[in-house]
Amino acid sequence: MQSDKARATMGNMPDIDGDRDVSGAGDDGVARGEAEDTDAAVRPPRHEGLDLQELCRRVEGVGVRIETLVPQRGPTPIRWAHPTELPTPGRYLRGGELVLTVGTQLDSPAACRAFVGDLLDAGAAALGFGVGDVHRDVPEGVLEACVVRGLPLLSVPYGLPFQVVTEALAEHRAGLRVADAQRGSHLVTTVLDVMTQRGLDHVLPALAEHLGGRLLVTGPGGVVEGAAGGPPPTTAGARSLAVTLPGDPPGQLQWYPPEGTSPPRDQLDALVHSLSLWRRERSDALQRSWSELGTLVHLVLDGLASPEALRLRLGLAPAASYAAIALAGATEVAVVSRLPAHAVARCAEALVLFTDDPETLLGTAGGYGLTCGAGSTTAAPQIARSLREALAAFEFAHRRGTTVLARDLATVDALLQALPRHRLQVFVDQLLTPLHDHDRRAGGDLVHSLQALMAGDGSISGTARRLFVHPNTLRHRLRRIAEITGRDPSLLSDRTAFLIAFTVAGHGSGRRPGEQVPAVAPRRRGPG
Repeated sequence: MQSDKARATMGNMPDIDGDRDVSGAGDDGVARGEAEDTDAAVRPPRHEGLDLQELCRRVEGVGVRIETLVPQRGPTPIRWAHPTELPTPGRYLRGGELVLTVGTQLDSPAACRAFVGDLLDAGAAALGFGVGDVHRDVPEGVLEACVVRGLPLLSVPYGLPFQVVTEALAEHRAGLRVADAQRGSHLVTTVLDVMTQRGLDHVLPALAEHLGGRLLVTGPGGVVEGAAGGPPPTTAGARSLAVTLPGDPPGQLQWYPPEGTSPPRDQLDALVHSLSLWRRERSDALQRSWSELGTLVHLVLDGLASPEALRLRLGLAPAASYAAIALAGATEVAVVSRLPAHAVARCAEALVLFTDDPETLLGTAGGYGLTCGAGSTTAAPQIARSLREALAAFEFAHRRGTTVLARDLATVDALLQALPRHRLQVFVDQLLTPLHDHDRRAGGDLVHSLQALMAGDGSISGTARRLFVHPNTLRHRLRRIAEITGRDPSLLSDRTAFLIAFTVAGHGSGRRPGEQVPAVAPRRRGPG
């Protein structure tokens, strides 16, 4: 059962934190983190962290005392707080976190040691253990491991929600960013105030209301990341001002001022820093939400969470049909945002989009030059099936360089593409190479005859007619093939092995559905 303290971590979190919002916790009550790190250029600097002692003082200001069981050995900046009940949450950490837990899975000394070791390996700064929900006191295994490994350990008393800690850090980070912004103008103040008080989506509308006219923020290739204000200009060459927004990738702010006004350019220049911050925060917020949903997706794929939990998290209507579409994880945020999808999840090297209009999504993605893997369109309760197909199709598409649909997966070609080359080369070495050696030495037609048999679906009489030989001659050749390779071409299972060998060797012996088998010209008369 989920504890009161764990539930307390799932309230509405400030959206300015630039790191993590645990309001998207999974149905099992576990707060989710990022599946992978972001670029160092946008990672919050380590010096932004709040020292552990200072954090404790701020939290104790609410009237509850936090006990230090293992003190810090020096300055310990806390970048963010990460509530979790996973036994090994390190893969979701970015370093510098105060990890908060009530220890639902720490039921043995070995589990405690593994948990603490995993935190240190991931660069966690300290551990806060909530007592009174699952454990009356901090387990001896946790205390001993923290002492031995030198991980600062706090005992968080019963009744103190973890959210109090995250809010204290959010207030600290917000204060630093406000100071860093150096509000030199009313415009910069407007941007930051809107970001902290009303949310990222309100920034451009607030600026457009203040400036008048129309604002447009674009990314690489002119992809529109945001627009607000009046209607788009209807005439070519409409008067506008533009400034470059630094970042990775860089963007551009374009302003179409109201008719009859002559605004100074320095108004736009004053927005460069704050709007670059807005772009970064907006991108990071999307990336965080993708990673958090991706955590639930991985749990479903591993059988640790139910598909129904995923459907509920996505908000899919039970009676409607949806499909999962996977594309490259490095796709620009602005591009993904323009694809018609209900939700996006980051799954390792792929982004999975859930949509009720896969045809439009694939068409739009193709217009951006994206290679996709598409799952079947299924009823919402079966969305996990489409998800598995999309990820499998994406792996195939990544190797092939073209979009792959679910119906392309149940093929020999797709199966072979999923296997490593060295595993498949055995079929060539054991089945085809000996036949080629025989034909070169004896001037035989064993390989040619075998290809004709494969193209003729194993029919002796039909293959003999196409080879212009007597059926007994063909049977003799097939017996020779069986003697040389140990595989009988008259058996379906052995013909399948030969099909794999020809496919790997690039002989193209298989026929596509509906393709007519061409007549095979005679190359040599005789028994083989």
